[in-house]
Amino acid sequence: MPNHTERSDVEQIRRAAENILARIWQCGGVVELRALNTSQGIVSGYFDGDHEEDFLKAAAQWSGRSHGVYTTLNPVRRDCLARAANRATVYAKTTTGDAEITHRLWLLVDTDPTRPSGISATDEEHNLALKRAIEIRSSLSSKGFPDPLNADSGNGGHLLYAIDLPADDGGLVQRFLQALNHQFGDKIVGVDLKVHNPSRISKLYGTLACKGDSVPERPHRLARLIDVPASLEVVPRELLESIAMPAATAKLPAGGIPAVTGAQFDVPGYLHARNVLTGKSKALGDGATLWELARCPWRPAETDGGPFVIQLANGKVTAGCHHSHCDGKGWDDLRDLIDPGWRDANDKKGSRKGPSVAQQIVALAAGDELFHTAEKEAYVTTIVGNHCETWRVNGEAYRLNLRGRLHETGIVANKSALDDAVATLESKAIFSGQQHCVHVRTAQHDGHLYIDLCNEAWEAVEVSSEGWRIVAEPPVRFVRNPGMAALPMPVEGGNVSQLREFINVTDADWPLTVAWLMAALRPTGPYPILLINGEQGSCKSTTCRRLRSLIDPNTVPLRDMPKNEQNLMICAKNAHVIALDNLSSVSKEMSNAMCRVATGGGHSERSHYSNDAETLFYAVRPQMLNGIADIATRSDFLDRSLWICLPIVPKSARKTEKELDERFAQVHASVFGALLTAAAHGLKQLPEVEQMQFDLPRLADFAHWIIAVESALGWEPGTFMRAMDRNQNESHELAIASSPAAEAVRKLIVATVRYDGTWTELLKKLITITDESTKRQEGWPKNVAGLSCKIRESAPNLRATGIQVEFFDKERPKRVTLQYAMANQPVYQQSGGGAALPDMGLYMAVAMVACFANDPYDVVESTLKTLVRFWIAPPVVAAVAASSLSLSNCDGAQVLRDL
Repeated sequence: MPNHTERSDVEQIRRAAENILARIWQCGGVVELRALNTSQGIVSGYFDGDHEEDFLKAAAQWSGRSHGVYTTLNPVRRDCLARAANRATVYAKTTTGDAEITHRLWLLVDTDPTRPSGISATDEEHNLALKRAIEIRSSLSSKGFPDPLNADSGNGGHLLYAIDLPADDGGLVQRFLQALNHQFGDKIVGVDLKVHNPSRISKLYGTLACKGDSVPERPHRLARLIDVPASLEVVPRELLESIAMPAATAKLPAGGIPAVTGAQFDVPGYLHARNVLTGKSKALGDGATLWELARCPWRPAETDGGPFVIQLANGKVTAGCHHSHCDGKGWDDLRDLIDPGWRDANDKKGSRKGPSVAQQIVALAAGDELFHTAEKEAYVTTIVGNHCETWRVNGEAYRLNLRGRLHETGIVANKSALDDAVATLESKAIFSGQQHCVHVRTAQHDGHLYIDLCNEAWEAVEVSSEGWRIVAEPPVRFVRNPGMAALPMPVEGGNVSQLREFINVTDADWPLTVAWLMAALRPTGPYPILLINGEQGSCKSTTCRRLRSLIDPNTVPLRDMPKNEQNLMICAKNAHVIALDNLSSVSKEMSNAMCRVATGGGHSERSHYSNDAETLFYAVRPQMLNGIADIATRSDFLDRSLWICLPIVPKSARKTEKELDERFAQVHASVFGALLTAAAHGLKQLPEVEQMQFDLPRLADFAHWIIAVESALGWEPGTFMRAMDRNQNESHELAIASSPAAEAVRKLIVATVRYDGTWTELLKKLITITDESTKRQEGWPKNVAGLSCKIRESAPNLRATGIQVEFFDKERPKRVTLQYAMANQPVYQQSGGGAALPDMGLYMAVAMVACFANDPYDVVESTLKTLVRFWIAPPVVAAVAASSLSLSNCDGAQVLRDL
């Protein structure tokens, strides 16, 4: 037996390639290598016979780092090499479909032990499955079948028979597997019926099967080849037909399943053959049996055990569902979904029924590409005119499309028929369709950015390191949600500075504004949150509307605050940019939720009160908020934000919305084009920037990106980082000013320079120096625990302004130390051998600055710079000047900025 601790066995992989894949390579085909559920999504690559060693290396690399490494068993069209030629790529968006298989060379019989999904088999289950494979092999050999390759998948048994059939074999392989399962399958081990399609992948022998966690009872095992025949013979089609279940038995008589004599009708086999998964089964009274269905056929997203099928003792079958929206559904309705065409059989009167309206709708959609996302949401890509569009299967847009196609045939569909057809198509998408990602407005593929123009032709902009261009068929699937509006067709030659006329930001905040726009062009975060403050008449809403229109225009560009985190996640799911207008404050809960959306986070909601099922949301989106007051004051929120304060617009400079709209329409396309040009430059420079060594803010990926695009925007090197540093300093000051406890701590340290003691003593001191109105504020701590929490929240802000905070939680009683960062520094020795400047202390610094309070700008500036040079850190000087001085003859704020 193989060592369970091994990640791969390269010789076993080589043996599998030489005995299985060589047949594919010899006929000029290629094979796909696929690793599922890795930390980097699906890993996929295509390999031809000249690159067998590359195949072996990639397989060994991903074994043990995924749930399993698989390969196609039949030849894939050679032009699929263009997806990933002789290499494995991460986050693969497209994998092999049935239409890309040229013909069938292998038939896989997979004996799989019955067990809960997502876990490995026990040793007993594993051995029973291997034994069942041997039984099937012996039975087929007695009927004239040549010897197959015998293998261990890691959890069950494999038999690989050499065949030579077209890709579309008329259902022969499926009926062959159904017959084997009917004869050899039971509640302990079954024959997997899902492996019948030509593009089905199979475990690559020599790699590790990693379903669930490896525990002693259910360990991970290496898949391996057990036995390879001395000579390989192809199974004649006639032998396969002799075993296969006759096609006629695949259809059941109309009018339900009647009572039968002899063998009872195989209800679970019938359901399984049509990809309907059953759950628990139990015996009812009078010899009846009930099977629960794993998913609701009419609402595939439902997994709470509502649907069921019952077979009575006389063989008659009934069905139903406990969901309120499935009231009245029965066995005939279920068969309409899973077995279209059954009504074509003769009814009881001997007449012939035509297909139902629901079946006609499903037939009209036969050419549409049905697929699902990783979250099991059903989508469809369909041809409309001369382009393709992607919609939710259960969305209004696709429903309207189906109605239109049916209308052209002269048939009108009622709601019930349309609902049944859509449910059928959802089931096909989820259970038979491939898995793909869908994108809203922006996407990334093979190092290129794609921006959906949302125009009628479904065109997109492709941005690469070489520039940008318009593409009619992007390699990613964009979806359109209600409210999304079209971007203009971008033009070259513009300049981002053309935007200055339409947004009311200062010169100091302009780099931050453009930085937010450039970040929002990308489909992945982290994204900074744009906070816009300003008095009435500072054009906050207008500025937000203009900024959003450049990236993600919407018919409702600004919205109010969502009621809860779930609503915020729904907003994020349906739009690329979240823009919230005229806020007065942000609660602690919503502040945390927005921080998660900025950097990428999830949210779960209970799906039903009757069980423990969850609905999961995940999103990472650009966000902007505006308001008059300081709408965000929490430290972690400000740390992820770009804080911009808009000046008042003088009455003489105000313009009408109509005038601004007309003027903006003239430059919109050129500004958009300039942003795209900067993005292309950023893609080219980003690898070099990522190798640079410098201090980065919290949103490091964002900073790398803006530094990469900086020169394309006409900025001097360092412009963005200077603006970012200033913004963070202002954010720290705002966070402290918004926290009564942090402000009290700063007041205490200004007076005492240092505090070292217990939390109880600190609270007493702060109460002594704080006025009653402050102590009545909501943020004032009521006890020692509250004080500890507040100071820990504000610790990064205090440190950034020059106050060191150190916690001694392991001591009893717990202590905290607060002091100015430079308070314990040694005497400073001047350069050039001059006299040493003694440690003046904070009071001397205040007095020295106060002496110059009424002097001109250059004198005050010189004094402050002297303090910075010789003793006190700049944040401390800023705090002293801001809280203690009233500069009458100069602009004190400008002095501090110039430091």
